Amino acid sequence: MITPNGVNALLVAGTFFLFAGGIFIIRRMKAAPDGTSDWLTKGQRSALALFFAFNFSLMLAWQLGFFRSVFQVDTTQMGEGGSASYFLFGPGAWLAFSLLYVLVFAFKVKPAIEYGRSRYWLAAVFGLVTTALMLLVMVAQANVIAATIGAAWWGIITFAVLVGLFLPPRFLYLSRVAGLKSVPSYAATISILILLAILAAQMI
Repeated sequence: MITPNGVNALLVAGTFFLFAGGIFIIRRMKAAPDGTSDWLTKGQRSALALFFAFNFSLMLAWQLGFFRSVFQVDTTQMGEGGSASYFLFGPGAWLAFSLLYVLVFAFKVKPAIEYGRSRYWLAAVFGLVTTALMLLVMVAQANVIAATIGAAWWGIITFAVLVGLFLPPRFLYLSRVAGLKSVPSYAATISILILLAILAAQMI
Protein backbone atom coordinates (compact mmCIF):
# COMPACT_ATOMS: atom_id res chain seq x y z
CA MET A 1 0.00 0.00 0.00
CA ILE A 2 3.02 2.29 0.24
CA THR A 3 3.42 3.07 -3.45
CA PRO A 4 0.32 3.80 -5.56
CA ASN A 5 0.19 1.28 -8.38
CA GLY A 6 -2.19 -0.89 -10.36
CA VAL A 7 -1.67 -3.98 -8.19
CA ASN A 8 -2.64 -2.11 -5.03
CA ALA A 9 -5.61 -0.59 -6.86
CA LEU A 10 -6.78 -4.10 -7.76
CA LEU A 11 -6.34 -5.15 -4.13
CA VAL A 12 -8.42 -2.20 -2.97
CA ALA A 13 -11.11 -2.83 -5.60
CA GLY A 14 -11.25 -6.56 -4.80
CA THR A 15 -11.58 -5.90 -1.08
CA PHE A 16 -14.34 -3.39 -1.76
CA PHE A 17 -16.18 -5.92 -3.92
CA LEU A 18 -16.04 -8.49 -1.10
CA PHE A 19 -17.15 -5.84 1.38
CA ALA A 20 -20.15 -4.89 -0.75
CA GLY A 21 -21.02 -8.59 -0.99
CA GLY A 22 -20.78 -8.91 2.78
CA ILE A 23 -23.13 -5.98 3.33
CA PHE A 24 -25.58 -7.48 0.84
CA ILE A 25 -25.48 -10.80 2.72
CA ILE A 26 -26.13 -9.02 6.02
CA ARG A 27 -29.15 -7.30 4.51
CA ARG A 28 -30.39 -10.68 3.33
CA MET A 29 -30.46 -11.88 6.95
CA LYS A 30 -33.88 -11.87 8.57
CA ALA A 31 -34.16 -10.00 11.85
CA ALA A 32 -33.81 -11.88 15.12
CA PRO A 33 -36.78 -11.79 17.55
CA ASP A 34 -35.32 -8.71 19.25
CA GLY A 35 -33.98 -7.16 16.05
CA THR A 36 -35.35 -5.17 13.15
CA SER A 37 -34.69 -5.19 9.42
CA ASP A 38 -35.69 -1.54 8.95
CA TRP A 39 -32.72 0.45 10.25
CA LEU A 40 -33.00 4.07 9.09
CA THR A 41 -34.92 5.27 6.06
CA LYS A 42 -33.79 4.70 2.49
CA GLY A 43 -32.78 8.36 2.20
CA GLN A 44 -30.66 8.23 5.37
CA ARG A 45 -28.95 5.02 4.27
CA SER A 46 -28.34 6.57 0.85
CA ALA A 47 -26.59 9.56 2.42
CA LEU A 48 -24.33 7.30 4.49
CA ALA A 49 -23.62 5.09 1.47
CA LEU A 50 -22.75 8.09 -0.70
CA PHE A 51 -20.32 9.28 1.95
CA PHE A 52 -18.60 5.89 1.82
CA ALA A 53 -18.65 5.82 -1.98
CA PHE A 54 -17.06 9.27 -2.19
CA ASN A 55 -14.25 8.35 0.19
CA PHE A 56 -13.64 5.05 -1.55
CA SER A 57 -13.44 6.74 -4.95
CA LEU A 58 -10.78 9.09 -3.54
CA MET A 59 -8.92 6.08 -2.19
CA LEU A 60 -9.02 4.36 -5.56
CA ALA A 61 -7.93 7.54 -7.34
CA TRP A 62 -4.95 7.83 -5.00
CA GLN A 63 -3.91 4.24 -5.67
CA LEU A 64 -4.13 4.84 -9.42
CA GLY A 65 -1.81 7.83 -9.05
CA PHE A 66 -4.38 10.40 -10.15
CA PHE A 67 -3.56 13.02 -7.51
CA ARG A 68 0.15 12.77 -8.20
CA SER A 69 -0.14 12.85 -11.97
CA VAL A 70 -2.75 15.61 -12.12
CA PHE A 71 0.00 18.19 -11.45
CA GLN A 72 2.29 16.68 -14.06
CA VAL A 73 -0.09 16.38 -16.98
CA ASP A 74 0.37 18.95 -19.72
CA THR A 75 -3.20 19.70 -20.75
CA THR A 76 -2.03 21.89 -23.62
CA GLN A 77 -0.56 18.82 -25.29
CA MET A 78 -3.57 16.59 -24.58
CA GLY A 79 -6.17 18.70 -26.32
CA GLU A 80 -9.77 19.16 -25.22
CA GLY A 81 -10.76 15.55 -25.80
CA GLY A 82 -7.78 14.15 -23.94
CA SER A 83 -8.25 16.53 -21.04
CA ALA A 84 -11.93 15.64 -20.76
CA SER A 85 -11.12 11.93 -20.77
CA TYR A 86 -8.46 12.32 -18.12
CA PHE A 87 -10.25 14.65 -15.72
CA LEU A 88 -13.85 13.52 -16.23
CA PHE A 89 -14.22 9.97 -17.49
CA GLY A 90 -11.53 8.43 -15.27
CA PRO A 91 -12.83 9.83 -11.95
CA GLY A 92 -16.37 9.21 -13.16
CA ALA A 93 -15.60 5.53 -13.67
CA TRP A 94 -14.15 5.22 -10.15
CA LEU A 95 -17.16 6.95 -8.64
CA ALA A 96 -19.57 4.77 -10.64
CA PHE A 97 -17.82 1.64 -9.35
CA SER A 98 -18.00 2.90 -5.77
CA LEU A 99 -21.76 3.44 -6.13
CA LEU A 100 -22.14 -0.34 -5.92
CA TYR A 101 -22.13 0.22 -2.17
CA VAL A 102 -25.16 2.50 -2.46
CA LEU A 103 -27.07 -0.27 -4.21
CA VAL A 104 -26.42 -2.88 -1.52
CA PHE A 105 -26.62 -0.56 1.52
CA ALA A 106 -29.46 1.80 0.66
CA PHE A 107 -31.85 0.12 -1.76
CA LYS A 108 -34.45 -2.48 -0.87
CA VAL A 109 -33.15 -6.00 -0.25
CA LYS A 110 -35.55 -8.81 0.62
CA PRO A 111 -34.37 -10.73 3.72
CA ALA A 112 -34.34 -14.46 3.04
CA ILE A 113 -31.82 -16.08 5.43
CA GLU A 114 -33.75 -17.49 8.38
CA TYR A 115 -32.63 -16.60 11.90
CA GLY A 116 -31.16 -19.43 13.97
CA ARG A 117 -29.94 -21.61 11.13
CA SER A 118 -26.29 -22.31 10.35
CA ARG A 119 -26.53 -20.27 7.14
CA TYR A 120 -27.54 -17.27 9.22
CA TRP A 121 -24.40 -17.30 11.33
CA LEU A 122 -22.20 -18.08 8.33
CA ALA A 123 -23.68 -15.03 6.64
CA ALA A 124 -23.01 -12.97 9.76
CA VAL A 125 -19.37 -14.09 9.90
CA PHE A 126 -18.87 -13.38 6.20
CA GLY A 127 -20.32 -9.89 6.56
CA LEU A 128 -18.22 -9.06 9.61
CA VAL A 129 -14.98 -10.47 8.15
CA THR A 130 -15.32 -8.60 4.85
CA THR A 131 -16.09 -5.39 6.76
CA ALA A 132 -12.95 -5.91 8.85
CA LEU A 133 -10.88 -6.45 5.68
CA MET A 134 -12.19 -3.20 4.18
CA LEU A 135 -11.34 -1.40 7.41
CA LEU A 136 -7.79 -2.77 7.42
CA VAL A 137 -7.19 -1.73 3.81
CA MET A 138 -8.50 1.79 4.39
CA VAL A 139 -6.48 2.20 7.58
CA ALA A 140 -3.34 0.98 5.79
CA GLN A 141 -3.76 3.65 3.14
CA ALA A 142 -4.59 6.31 5.73
CA ASN A 143 -1.34 5.44 7.52
CA VAL A 144 0.63 5.94 4.31
CA ILE A 145 -0.99 9.33 3.75
CA ALA A 146 -0.38 10.25 7.41
CA ALA A 147 3.32 9.51 6.98
CA THR A 148 3.36 11.75 3.91
CA ILE A 149 1.50 14.64 5.54
CA GLY A 150 3.13 14.36 8.97
CA ALA A 151 0.38 16.33 10.74
CA ALA A 152 -1.27 15.40 14.05
CA TRP A 153 -4.69 16.57 12.86
CA TRP A 154 -4.76 13.79 10.25
CA GLY A 155 -5.45 11.20 12.97
CA ILE A 156 -8.42 13.19 14.26
CA ILE A 157 -9.90 13.53 10.78
CA THR A 158 -9.25 9.84 10.12
CA PHE A 159 -11.13 8.84 13.27
CA ALA A 160 -14.15 10.95 12.30
CA VAL A 161 -14.14 9.54 8.76
CA LEU A 162 -13.75 5.94 9.94
CA VAL A 163 -16.70 6.37 12.29
CA GLY A 164 -18.81 7.64 9.40
CA LEU A 165 -17.67 4.78 7.17
CA PHE A 166 -17.76 1.75 9.46
CA LEU A 167 -20.19 2.45 12.29
CA PRO A 168 -23.23 2.29 9.93
CA PRO A 169 -22.39 -1.26 8.70
CA ARG A 170 -22.00 -2.36 12.32
CA PHE A 171 -25.33 -0.75 13.25
CA LEU A 172 -26.90 -2.50 10.26
CA TYR A 173 -25.68 -5.84 11.56
CA LEU A 174 -26.56 -5.19 15.21
CA SER A 175 -30.04 -3.97 14.35
CA ARG A 176 -30.77 -7.38 12.84
CA VAL A 177 -29.21 -9.76 15.33
CA ALA A 178 -29.80 -8.01 18.66
CA GLY A 179 -31.57 -4.68 18.18
CA LEU A 180 -29.67 -1.44 18.71
CA LYS A 181 -31.18 -0.79 22.15
CA SER A 182 -29.66 -3.81 23.85
CA VAL A 183 -26.69 -4.46 26.11
CA PRO A 184 -24.79 -6.50 23.46
CA SER A 185 -25.26 -3.70 20.92
CA TYR A 186 -24.09 -1.03 23.36
CA ALA A 187 -21.01 -3.12 24.18
CA ALA A 188 -20.28 -3.78 20.49
CA THR A 189 -20.65 -0.08 19.64
CA ILE A 190 -18.26 0.96 22.40
CA SER A 191 -15.80 -1.71 21.26
CA ILE A 192 -15.78 -0.58 17.62
CA LEU A 193 -15.36 3.07 18.68
CA ILE A 194 -12.38 2.15 20.86
CA LEU A 195 -10.87 0.12 18.01
CA LEU A 196 -11.28 2.99 15.54
CA ALA A 197 -9.79 5.42 18.06
CA ILE A 198 -6.74 3.17 18.55
CA LEU A 199 -6.23 2.81 14.81
CA ALA A 200 -6.53 6.56 14.28
CA ALA A 201 -4.27 7.38 17.25
CA GLN A 202 -1.39 5.64 15.49
CA MET A 203 -1.47 8.40 12.89
CA ILE A 204 -1.07 11.26 15.36
